[in-house]
Amino acid sequence: MTVNGHHKRKQKGNYPFHIPVHLHYLPVYLPNIVPDSLYFWGMSENKTVGKWGELEAVRILREKGMKVLDMNWIFLHLEIDIIAMDGDQLVIVEVKTRGTNAFGEPETFVSKKKQSNLIRAANLYLEHKKLDCEVRFDVVGIVRENNKITSIHIPGAFSPYGG
Repeated sequence: MTVNGHHKRKQKGNYPFHIPVHLHYLPVYLPNIVPDSLYFWGMSENKTVGKWGELEAVRILREKGMKVLDMNWIFLHLEIDIIAMDGDQLVIVEVKTRGTNAFGEPETFVSKKKQSNLIRAANLYLEHKKLDCEVRFDVVGIVRENNKITSIHIPGAFSPYGG
């Protein structure tokens, strides 16, 4: 199709537009939506479950009084699921969501490589935002099995100094 002499590209997929999920549109309280009832356009089932888990983790962190600053912050190949403030401490949160814990608890799947990448990403975030504060690395594990949701929040799950 040509419009004013320019070739107009046909949009891929069934949707002619992209709807981003912005952090400031997230409600303070998110009900326990089961992943089967939540579908983000163009995402695989695993990504949909992961996105749902991140939203559930935001709800958990807000209930604990944390202020969520960013979600899915990406720089180069590094990504931080959730960035929050707990008092004057910056909290970097890795979220692991699973449909079953048959292969182990989801929070145990944060490898040393992932920890290293989170530490590098946190340093870049501090530099980018010109922040000078203490940083803590948390993990939130969420399992939804047979419509039963269990979650665990591990503050200080690992340290940038090892141990």
